Amino acid sequence: MRRVTNNKLEALDKKGNLHFYIVEVQNENMLTLFVSGNIINETFYEFDDEMRALLSACQCTLCKNPTCNRVTFNTIILELSEVNYICSEALRALLIKYQRIIDDIEGASMIILNPSEEVYEKLEGLGYLDSLDIRFEDYGR
Repeated sequence: MRRVTNNKLEALDKKGNLHFYIVEVQNENMLTLFVSGNIINETFYEFDDEMRALLSACQCTLCKNPTCNRVTFNTIILELSEVNYICSEALRALLIKYQRIIDDIEGASMIILNPSEEVYEKLEGLGYLDSLDIRFEDYGR
C-alpha cells in the first residue's frame, strides 16, 4: 500500500505500518531520491514501481523527442544513508534491473549516495561494489 503527499511516497504494509519513504528532489538534470526506513519483501514492489516509473521518465528525457513534456533529468541519485534494512530482492534490482536499464540509456547515470552501513555491507557481501557508482559525500537534506 502506498500513500503519496507532495513529493513524498510512503510504503505501508497491509496493517498500515510505515516501512520506508522516498522524498524526491530535482535539481537541474538530477533527480535525488532520499530513501529512509526498511525496504522489506512485503513493500519492495512500491520501491520497484517508483524506480521503474523514474527510469521510464529518464529514458523519455533523453530520447530527444521535441513533443515530450515530461520532467527532465538524466541522473538518478539514490541517497541511502537512512536505510536501516534492504531486502535482497531490492539489491538485485539495483544491480540487475535498474543499472542495466540505465546502461542502455545514452547519457544516463545512477549514483548510490551515502549507503548506510547495512546497505554497504550487503552490497559488498554480494560483490556489487564494483558494478555500481557508489559515492560518499556530504549532501544536505
